[in-house]
Amino acid sequence: MVVSLALVLALVGSGAGLLVGIFAFGEVADSLECPASSGGGGGGGSSDIPFDTLAESSDSTINGGATNTWIGQLVSTTGQQITSVTVNGINTFGETTGTIESQIWIGAVTDIDTSTLVAESDNTEQLAGGSNVNFTFLFTPPVTVNDPNTFVALHMENWDSEAEFLSSTSDISSGHLWMHQEDPLSGFFQQFGIEDMLLKVTATGGSVGEGETGSEQCQSAKDIAWSVIGIMPVALFFGLFTLFNFVIPKS
Repeated sequence: MVVSLALVLALVGSGAGLLVGIFAFGEVADSLECPASSGGGGGGGSSDIPFDTLAESSDSTINGGATNTWIGQLVSTTGQQITSVTVNGINTFGETTGTIESQIWIGAVTDIDTSTLVAESDNTEQLAGGSNVNFTFLFTPPVTVNDPNTFVALHMENWDSEAEFLSSTSDISSGHLWMHQEDPLSGFFQQFGIEDMLLKVTATGGSVGEGETGSEQCQSAKDIAWSVIGIMPVALFFGLFTLFNFVIPKS
């Protein structure tokens, strides 16, 4: 079997072109770092809402029993409009009657006194002794929030008995559990061993964080470039083979 010189040169040329392409793109790719997308609830460019963990399994409870208690999720928001907050399965024990409502805070880093109250729910419900109690709190008009430290809270007042909220020791939601109690006086804290509470936050609008969008676009561009490099040797081979067939005289 006789292999033509044009075929050999085309194979060599396309192979060399592939190596040059891989090396050149590798140098460029190493010098370009795609921005990493970041989560919220303490700083980040993307949003954690809306979310719904009501159907998740609960393996723990949080005791929200205190005279003045806030309990909920610390999340990151980027212009979303919160329309409602739902909590299910509350178990309360006691003879007294208190109230519970939902509140939205921003800048919730240190304590309530240094945070900013953005909105309170339209409805305030009665909190009394009972089991498996469900509440949905509405916000009309919807509350627009844009802050990496947004506290979606349930606020209990005039309630000095126990109130158990369903929670999870696993990370089942964006953000994380966040609490504040005035009796005893304390700043914000996350109850030891508890990651999230079972909660539903309904929201519309907002935007994806710039870091997340840039990361996706950058990675997509790299994937396309690698595809082009993979096709290049085939096209180069046929081009060189055709060229050498014309240039090299036939024996």
